[in-house]
Amino acid sequence: MKNNYHDMYFEHHHWLLKIRQTLIMLLSWCILLIPIIITISTYLAYRTNGHQGHFFWYYAEGFRELNFLVIILLFALGIIGVFCITMGYIQAQRTRGLTTKWPMFDINKSHLQR
Repeated sequence: MKNNYHDMYFEHHHWLLKIRQTLIMLLSWCILLIPIIITISTYLAYRTNGHQGHFFWYYAEGFRELNFLVIILLFALGIIGVFCITMGYIQAQRTRGLTTKWPMFDINKSHLQR
């Protein structure tokens, strides 16, 4: 089987490219993770009255916003959970042959045909 792609990062040599892209990737992960760690640590200190975590900031509106964000994220997690369980149940029923297997894509009705 012939490969249709070409990536110099995974080929032999190209050491400067590998070093540069790896450093950029590590910097990007730090830029992502440091605010998350600061926020979680501050929120944990807020919820435990300073017994756990560390207060990086003390803004009351920030804590209200984090409480709201936690509620929204839990709601989104519940919706995603219901969707995943429902889709898993439907696929299990289709696998067992208990429901009709409707076509996922009909090539004859495709708008991509010419």
